[in-house]
Amino acid sequence: MKYFFLLVIIIGLNSCDKEESITPVINSGLPGVWNLVEFSGGEAGLQCNVAGGEITWTFSNENDLTFSSSPDVNDLCTHNTYGENRTVKFSVLDHNDKKFLLIDNEEIGQLTIQNEKFILDQNFTSNSGWSDGYNMTFVK
Repeated sequence: MKYFFLLVIIIGLNSCDKEESITPVINSGLPGVWNLVEFSGGEAGLQCNVAGGEITWTFSNENDLTFSSSPDVNDLCTHNTYGENRTVKFSVLDHNDKKFLLIDNEEIGQLTIQNEKFILDQNFTSNSGWSDGYNMTFVK
């Protein structure tokens, strides 16, 4: 019986060993103004291009994220982009060598940053592999 408890403790300690941390915002590559240029996915399989500047996400070094959208933006392709004019808190989760965006402590999706472009893939989270989420592509 004591071997059983010892085994449970060892398994429990090993399961706590997964790599997960919050990336400092300054090192995340996100601070600055990003323009949504493409929005796709979901159950309907949407594929939309968005004119630069119509929807912007502005990330600050103080973990503030401001969503801004032009008053003309109100269509099926952009209503799910958090485009309402407001400011929230954000962070970046590092999990198994991948980054995930959190907005107000809620995980939104996997984050890929390459040069002056970032992709937010809502099909992947740190806890699951696939869903009917959206993909959003932003450029600086």
